[in-house]
Amino acid sequence: MAMGSKSKKAAEENQQALLAQLNDFLAKAKELKPTISDKVAFDLLVKVVGESTQKNENLAQLVSRLSSAGKSVKNLATTLGLIP
Repeated sequence: MAMGSKSKKAAEENQQALLAQLNDFLAKAKELKPTISDKVAFDLLVKVVGESTQKNENLAQLVSRLSSAGKSVKNLATTLGLIP
C-alpha cells in the first residue's frame, strides 16, 4: 500500500470517528440540555453540530463553524469534549 493510500485511509477513519462522536452527541443532546446553564449556546451548538454532520465536514471545518458561532458555543463544545 502506498504512503498516500495509508494517509487517505487514516483520514477517512478519522472522519468516520468524528461523525460517530457528533452523532452520539446529537443523540444525547436532550439529556444534556437540562444540565447546561447557557441554553442559547447549547441550542446553537446542537444546530452547528447537526449541520456539520449533515455536510460530512471534517474537524477543522467544525471548529471553524463553532468559532463563527461565538466563544461561548466553542467553549461549550470544548467542555463537552467535542473538539480539542
